[in-house]
Amino acid sequence: MNEFHFIRPEWLLALIPSLIILGFAWRKKLSQGNWSTVCDVELLPYILQEKPAKANHRHFFATALASLLTIIALAGPTWQRLPVPVFRNASALVIVLDLSRSMDATDITQSFNQSPL
Repeated sequence: MNEFHFIRPEWLLALIPSLIILGFAWRKKLSQGNWSTVCDVELLPYILQEKPAKANHRHFFATALASLLTIIALAGPTWQRLPVPVFRNASALVIVLDLSRSMDATDITQSFNQSPL
Protein backbone atom coordinates (compact mmCIF):
# COMPACT_ATOMS: atom_id res chain seq x y z
CA MET A 1 0.00 0.00 0.00
CA ASN A 2 3.00 2.33 0.33
CA GLU A 3 3.29 2.62 -3.45
CA PHE A 4 -0.37 3.50 -4.02
CA HIS A 5 -0.83 7.06 -5.24
CA PHE A 6 -2.82 9.15 -7.71
CA ILE A 7 -1.27 10.43 -10.92
CA ARG A 8 -3.62 13.42 -11.09
CA PRO A 9 -4.73 14.06 -7.48
CA GLU A 10 -6.26 17.45 -8.37
CA TRP A 11 -9.26 15.55 -9.79
CA LEU A 12 -10.15 14.53 -6.22
CA LEU A 13 -11.21 18.14 -5.66
CA ALA A 14 -14.16 17.36 -7.94
CA LEU A 15 -15.60 15.35 -5.04
CA ILE A 16 -16.56 18.59 -3.28
CA PRO A 17 -18.96 19.93 -5.95
CA SER A 18 -20.18 16.40 -6.58
CA LEU A 19 -21.15 15.99 -2.92
CA ILE A 20 -22.84 19.39 -2.91
CA ILE A 21 -24.88 18.54 -6.01
CA LEU A 22 -25.80 15.12 -4.61
CA GLY A 23 -26.82 16.77 -1.31
CA PHE A 24 -29.16 19.18 -3.09
CA ALA A 25 -30.59 16.33 -5.16
CA TRP A 26 -31.16 14.23 -2.03
CA ARG A 27 -32.88 17.12 -0.27
CA LYS A 28 -35.11 17.71 -3.29
CA LYS A 29 -35.94 14.00 -3.51
CA LEU A 30 -36.89 13.92 0.18
CA SER A 31 -39.09 16.99 -0.13
CA GLN A 32 -40.99 15.56 -3.10
CA GLY A 33 -44.35 14.24 -2.06
CA ASN A 34 -44.38 16.25 1.16
CA TRP A 35 -47.95 17.51 0.79
CA SER A 36 -48.17 18.57 4.43
CA THR A 37 -46.25 21.75 3.63
CA VAL A 38 -48.70 22.69 0.85
CA CYS A 39 -52.12 21.45 2.00
CA ASP A 40 -54.13 21.78 5.15
CA VAL A 41 -53.82 18.94 7.62
CA GLU A 42 -57.60 18.33 7.50
CA LEU A 43 -57.51 17.78 3.71
CA LEU A 44 -54.54 15.40 3.66
CA PRO A 45 -56.55 12.18 4.27
CA TYR A 46 -58.77 13.00 1.27
CA ILE A 47 -55.90 13.91 -1.05
CA LEU A 48 -53.40 11.17 -0.24
CA GLN A 49 -53.75 7.47 -0.87
CA GLU A 50 -54.27 5.09 2.00
CA LYS A 51 -50.80 3.57 1.94
CA PRO A 52 -47.81 5.71 1.03
CA ALA A 53 -45.84 4.80 -2.05
CA LYS A 54 -42.52 3.12 -1.39
CA ALA A 55 -39.63 5.43 -2.17
CA ASN A 56 -37.04 4.02 -4.56
CA HIS A 57 -33.57 5.38 -3.94
CA ARG A 58 -31.69 3.02 -6.27
CA HIS A 59 -31.25 5.61 -9.01
CA PHE A 60 -29.87 8.16 -6.58
CA PHE A 61 -27.33 5.75 -5.10
CA ALA A 62 -26.35 4.49 -8.56
CA THR A 63 -25.70 8.07 -9.66
CA ALA A 64 -23.67 8.77 -6.52
CA LEU A 65 -21.60 5.62 -7.01
CA ALA A 66 -21.05 6.35 -10.70
CA SER A 67 -19.87 9.90 -9.98
CA LEU A 68 -17.54 8.68 -7.22
CA LEU A 69 -16.00 5.99 -9.44
CA THR A 70 -15.63 8.43 -12.34
CA ILE A 71 -13.79 10.99 -10.22
CA ILE A 72 -11.49 8.34 -8.77
CA ALA A 73 -10.77 6.99 -12.27
CA LEU A 74 -9.96 10.50 -13.51
CA ALA A 75 -7.52 10.94 -10.62
CA GLY A 76 -5.55 7.98 -11.99
CA PRO A 77 -4.90 5.51 -9.16
CA THR A 78 -1.70 3.50 -9.63
CA TRP A 79 0.84 1.43 -7.75
CA GLN A 80 3.82 2.16 -10.02
CA ARG A 81 6.02 5.19 -9.62
CA LEU A 82 7.67 6.25 -12.83
CA PRO A 83 10.66 8.56 -12.73
CA VAL A 84 9.63 12.03 -13.79
CA PRO A 85 12.43 14.22 -15.11
CA VAL A 86 12.46 17.60 -13.45
CA PHE A 87 13.97 19.34 -16.46
CA ARG A 88 14.24 17.99 -19.97
CA ASN A 89 15.31 20.15 -22.87
CA ALA A 90 13.52 18.96 -25.99
CA SER A 91 15.74 20.85 -28.42
CA ALA A 92 19.18 19.37 -29.05
CA LEU A 93 22.12 21.67 -29.70
CA VAL A 94 24.83 20.48 -32.07
CA ILE A 95 27.87 22.56 -32.95
CA VAL A 96 29.89 21.45 -35.98
CA LEU A 97 33.29 22.94 -36.71
CA ASP A 98 35.15 22.00 -39.90
CA LEU A 99 38.92 22.38 -39.42
CA SER A 100 40.06 20.78 -42.68
CA ARG A 101 42.55 22.42 -45.13
CA SER A 102 39.76 23.28 -47.58
CA MET A 103 38.44 25.80 -45.07
CA ASP A 104 41.70 27.80 -45.35
CA ALA A 105 40.75 29.12 -48.82
CA THR A 106 39.82 32.76 -49.22
CA ASP A 107 36.19 33.61 -49.70
CA ILE A 108 34.83 35.11 -52.90
CA THR A 109 34.16 38.80 -52.58
CA GLN A 110 30.62 39.91 -53.08
CA SER A 111 29.81 42.12 -56.03
CA PHE A 112 27.64 45.12 -55.15
CA ASN A 113 27.30 46.35 -58.76
CA GLN A 114 24.60 43.87 -59.76
CA SER A 115 21.32 45.39 -60.83
CA PRO A 116 18.22 44.37 -58.89
CA LEU A 117 15.76 42.16 -60.72
